[in-house]
Amino acid sequence: MISYIIQTLIFQAVFFFIYEFLLKKETLFKENRLYLIVSQGIVLLLPFVYFPSIQKQMPVVLTNTYEEVTLNINRVTSLETLPFQSNAFSFRLEWLLFLGMFIALCLFLFKIFRLFKQIVKRETISIEGGKLVLLPESTNAFSFFNIIFLGEGISKEKQREIINHELIHIKQRHSLDLLFFELLRIVCWFNPFVYLYQKRVTELHEFLVDEAMVYKDDMDSYTQSILNTIFQTKGVSFTNEYFKSSLIKKRIQMMHKTKSSKRKQFNYLVVIPICLAAIIYISCTKADSNSVEENSLVISEFRTGDIPECLGIEPIFDKKIDNYLSIKNDKEGRELDAVVTLVKEGKAKGEGTPIRRVFVEKNTSYTMKNIPEGIYYIEINSGNEWVEKTNTDGTCTGEFRKDAKYKKESILDFNIIKTPNGFEVPNYEVTLED
Repeated sequence: MISYIIQTLIFQAVFFFIYEFLLKKETLFKENRLYLIVSQGIVLLLPFVYFPSIQKQMPVVLTNTYEEVTLNINRVTSLETLPFQSNAFSFRLEWLLFLGMFIALCLFLFKIFRLFKQIVKRETISIEGGKLVLLPESTNAFSFFNIIFLGEGISKEKQREIINHELIHIKQRHSLDLLFFELLRIVCWFNPFVYLYQKRVTELHEFLVDEAMVYKDDMDSYTQSILNTIFQTKGVSFTNEYFKSSLIKKRIQMMHKTKSSKRKQFNYLVVIPICLAAIIYISCTKADSNSVEENSLVISEFRTGDIPECLGIEPIFDKKIDNYLSIKNDKEGRELDAVVTLVKEGKAKGEGTPIRRVFVEKNTSYTMKNIPEGIYYIEINSGNEWVEKTNTDGTCTGEFRKDAKYKKESILDFNIIKTPNGFEVPNYEVTLED
């Protein structure tokens, strides 16, 4: 998840700066609106796009040789004197993300509730192209989908002008854009670029309406009307606000700006190489950055605790159990690396579920913690020059190219035993020997 978030932030930043420095000053408002919305969809999907020819991640096969490794296994039992219970609260970033989503969703639903409350409380008047809700003792003016909210405190002369303005918002379906970004704000509440994109889309909505209004009316009179009239707004992020004061200067500048030539549309083609570069980047990051291909074999430089990506499995933990399996590969005179796989035995013979796999360098140790209850065996692949290669059948094979040895042992019982004095929690220390 963290990798996905980082990638989307990077891609959003790239697309946003393209808009700011290359597209924003153009009067291609419809094209810019499409760019901002489509680029968000691209950003959300790009992290899932990669090609097998670039990213060589394949099904898993672990090659075993049959010269055995000697193991020295020592069972260490710890005694829990109190009833067995889960460990203390462990903070996870995912919880914070989901909490933020929940708060953002509640705020969104509250805004929706306020709007529908106004609709239910007030009389709804049908007009050509939409509906009108009058707000007593108010000078607010905004629209949401096909409903225009209009304060009765606004003069009758200006009400017609506001209605015409908001009807263009309705006709061009601007509320769909704002609702899309509002939903993005719920899921990506922590992402500053989502708020910036929504702000830019809101600006474009006003530019589009001004363009349509100027086409109907005289530009000077329309400009003077904007300068003379600044109404209050409800401040709801997914409504189209009439005459938002912070946008007036920009709107007048864009109305008087020379129209961009059609050749400027070629600027949008910059998206193509950006997307291709992003796909290559994503594909490459899924492969081991420390691997070098040599004669169809990938010689990998791993460190203790690394999990070979070619042979990667989804690790399984039980945070309620404070146990461990200590793997010691530091015996004097032993000059072999090891790939250790912890496998939970299945009901039938020969069936097993790998729950952990780790690389342990020579002269180092590694400890697996929080192992779920059950009967396990370990597979030890030892040797030098760990290599990975892609076979013709599409499988990914990992093996030691030199001094390869293999050992399988099935005596690890991690079941907790209840005693009169508490719970016995089994732990194991495995020393790798030649």
